[in-house]
Amino acid sequence: MSDNIITIKHLKKHYQALPVLLDINLEVNRGDVISIIGASGSGKSTFLRCLNLLEIPDHGEILYCNKNILKEELNLNKYRSDVGMIFQSFNLVPHLTILDNVALALTLSNVKRSEQVERAKEMLEKVGLKDHIHKKPNQLSGGQMQRVAIARALINDPEMIVADEPTGSLDSQTTQQILDIITQIAQEGKLVLLVTHSEHVAECSSRVIRIADGQIVEDRQGITLTPKETAETAKTKEISKNLNFAGAIKLA
Repeated sequence: MSDNIITIKHLKKHYQALPVLLDINLEVNRGDVISIIGASGSGKSTFLRCLNLLEIPDHGEILYCNKNILKEELNLNKYRSDVGMIFQSFNLVPHLTILDNVALALTLSNVKRSEQVERAKEMLEKVGLKDHIHKKPNQLSGGQMQRVAIARALINDPEMIVADEPTGSLDSQTTQQILDIITQIAQEGKLVLLVTHSEHVAECSSRVIRIADGQIVEDRQGITLTPKETAETAKTKEISKNLNFAGAIKLA
């Protein structure tokens, strides 16, 4: 099986007369953690929304397994089930338990309730929440809620995970825990694409793409780290940040 999973050709998007994406061209592979960075208004979130079809591009091709999904050469429901979404705001249903929040992602599939529950339990155990399955979202920390969102994104066994600022509202320690989980997901052969403002998140990615004014202006290889290495690196960088006042000002 080829490592290439998505090829994007000449992607363009306008909002009325305002150009947001200008001729985006990109190939991405399974097993990568790709950070998309850029200033507010650069087009990075619009690019992510076009990729998961929350927005429809005005022009261009999105080739998924060599088929242009914008020409309906591929069943769009199948494509959408192959894309797991993670949101900064978690988007959990407050009156449901976290078990039911995760199982909810299977309600549109032809899956029996008993299997939904078993798969939800399996995913919650995978993200370290097996002892919390009967809690409601308001009984969890921000990091735990993001883990629930990750479990929900994984329950359909997607080929790729698309995340919009998944660590934006989390502290540094919790951010690292989420990054470790994301790294593990990629090591299992899935593609992870995430929009982030965090330089640390970008540094823990295998590839970094910078978007400015609707165009890719930088595409560089990063470093693929194991969960253990990312934790050690984070600790080292935290010490360095505390010692480097100029660096702290820059990050602020």
